[in-house]
Amino acid sequence: MGTVTKASNKTIYEIDCKPAAEVYQEWLDVASDKSQTELSSIGFPRLGSLHPLGTTIDFVSNQMEIDRSIDVNSSSSLCSMQSSDWSKLINMTAVITGINEDGSLSTTSSVASGTNVVLMETSAQSLKTAINKMGAQAVESNKFYIHETIGCLMFLSAGVQALLGHKSMAEMVGAYKDWSGGASLMGMTTFGEIGHLPNSNDFPHYDSLMFGAIIFSKRKRKEYLYF
Repeated sequence: MGTVTKASNKTIYEIDCKPAAEVYQEWLDVASDKSQTELSSIGFPRLGSLHPLGTTIDFVSNQMEIDRSIDVNSSSSLCSMQSSDWSKLINMTAVITGINEDGSLSTTSSVASGTNVVLMETSAQSLKTAINKMGAQAVESNKFYIHETIGCLMFLSAGVQALLGHKSMAEMVGAYKDWSGGASLMGMTTFGEIGHLPNSNDFPHYDSLMFGAIIFSKRKRKEYLYF
């Protein structure tokens, strides 16, 4: 993991005060050795989609920042993310679209200086893991049991489907069926736009690898409206 030390618009110039492309290549070399795959033979933009840079975006309110005694001069860290913080932080994936002659990286999303970034991997297994994590987090957050799930509306990035293929999409559906007990699922592919993010110049913000979901439960709410 490193910290972006120089960036502008959708270009990262430096990570840890070193040329961003140099750092990115170092990380790819480690990933290549670990997976026993020759990543250098994969061109852009496919390589950048398979190995994007992951970041965190903080949505914690000012009051919670005070309660947590957060240093305003510090940047959020992926390593410090706790499971209880998932509803306040989202992972953003900045896909690398190319390496420039000056050693900078072109990305699909703007990444501000001071942002912590880490090399990520897009694969069928990582997608299945994300689906399982989503289910566990949603159930924990909304206080209903898995067997009470009756359906899910999922929004997937078209980039994920194009990158991993139909077989991986089927495995993703299987992962959802496993934890939901076979509840209904309706999926839609989109271009990855998320919307406006605080302190961001991107509008709409674009994340080509992110997915979102709305999970429906048969548990009745305790609150009632009277007219």
